[in-house]
Amino acid sequence: MSELKIYFAGSIRGGRNDADLYSEIISYLQKYGEVLTEHIGFNELSERGETALSDDEIYARDIEWLSNADVVIAEVTNPSLGVGFEIAKAISLNKKILCLFRPQSGSRLSAMISGCKEITLKEYKNIQDVSELINDFLNMKTHIIKGLSILLIIFFTSFAGFGYNNPQLETDTLISNDSLNLAILEMDFLSNQFIRASVKHYPLCSTCDLDSLPFLWTYLPPMDFGEMQFYYSLNNQLLFGATLVWMGEGAIYYPDSFAPSSSFPLSAEITPLPSNAQYLYWPIFPSMGGFPYFKAKSDTMWNAVSNLQLVHDFAAGSHMRVGFLGYAPSQGIFNPVPARWLIFLYRGSTVTSIASVVPGEAEIKIFPNPTSQQLNIQLKNCNTKNLRFSVFDLSGRKCLEKSLNNSFSQTIDIQQLESGIYQYQIEGSGFLKKDRFVKN
Repeated sequence: MSELKIYFAGSIRGGRNDADLYSEIISYLQKYGEVLTEHIGFNELSERGETALSDDEIYARDIEWLSNADVVIAEVTNPSLGVGFEIAKAISLNKKILCLFRPQSGSRLSAMISGCKEITLKEYKNIQDVSELINDFLNMKTHIIKGLSILLIIFFTSFAGFGYNNPQLETDTLISNDSLNLAILEMDFLSNQFIRASVKHYPLCSTCDLDSLPFLWTYLPPMDFGEMQFYYSLNNQLLFGATLVWMGEGAIYYPDSFAPSSSFPLSAEITPLPSNAQYLYWPIFPSMGGFPYFKAKSDTMWNAVSNLQLVHDFAAGSHMRVGFLGYAPSQGIFNPVPARWLIFLYRGSTVTSIASVVPGEAEIKIFPNPTSQQLNIQLKNCNTKNLRFSVFDLSGRKCLEKSLNNSFSQTIDIQQLESGIYQYQIEGSGFLKKDRFVKN
């Protein structure tokens, strides 16, 4: 078996107070294999960083090292944007990661490190503790690598024995009629090309609003690190998770497995975009035209996947929903290179939607849509009293509530709402009307 390759991460431009400690850790790590980043422990390396190389050259070299590493070990006591980025990148590369933290230093560890399940976090007091923690971690990792090597040999030998020569998936077998089916298609922001996709199954939800994606959306804006997540409204199960890095590059960490675009065959038919598609807009590209740009870009992305057999199979069932999300892993100054567009395909049960219960003689009109300042509500032949008008954002949070009278026309001021997509609800005794509007 080849020598273990270890990527050690420690603060450089964030401060060199622990340089001597880094040197001791690296010396100990070299007993196990090659430390690709041994320069982190050099005393002559100051907070100015490596002056002999440009930032572009350092980035390219370190990304290559990260990609080739078997393990990543990071000393995270001294806060560092660079170390945080390296950890996030290592997660996206499915590396095993050990983070070492010294509580007595007085530093507070970021929740993005302590709360991350993809990281092994250990606290220590001295270098003796560090050596024991590294010994336990690397011995466990070595066993994993050996076991994985054997597994890979068996895996590929098995396929060779059965004459496997078609990497494309039978997409109809990916769809379960007894489950909620969720596909996430990842698209390149610049080229509009389909990159990869994930298909997962979850328990059916007969009580969810089938007119919209059953998502609860959480967003933590990045101070140094941030996060966005979608949870299933039925049971709060994570459906999608991605990190956001200020002046760095985050990564999608859930779903944790994707198949490349080459795995998905094409269809002879073009699937039209459903009229009830949801545009999960948030202002990450405000300088590019806001929501109109977001919608136009999303529609273009759909054209790039509308001939996939996977899309056709999803559309063949009942209650397919489509959602679009722009994901910018680099926050601060927008970097289009790592940016992605995500298309969510949702196929649920065949239960009839209960989105609206409106007496047959009643007529409701709400306009304009999209709007920037107000919504006009017209009620005709509506005898229900004490109607309430409510507005909810995509996370389900109530943003606005007003009482309606039975007059023919009334106006709701929405200037206080941020730009985005909202769901409104008009509710009274035996009366329920739901739909969506866009605030520019």
